Amino acid sequence: MVFVADATTGEPCPTCPSSAAIRAEESAARTVRLRPMIGGSGFHYGADVTLPDDTTKITLTLARRRSRPWAPRRDASPRPITLSFDWE
Repeated sequence: MVFVADATTGEPCPTCPSSAAIRAEESAARTVRLRPMIGGSGFHYGADVTLPDDTTKITLTLARRRSRPWAPRRDASPRPITLSFDWE
């Protein structure tokens, strides 16, 4: 389950997680697409995946939304944000 929020306010950020790359010591790297979900914790992006026991790192790619969907095409493709987490 992935939640993305501003560290100071706790408000949701204008990002949409789109994928998670899972790296493990002895298993092949795997990338899964994250989809909108609703569960006990409310709306979130996630995937039904079992992580290998030897998982070492998870890297999220967050596709940034356009701040104004009606704006001209010049801001149509903001660069994605990548976050990596060491997994123990």
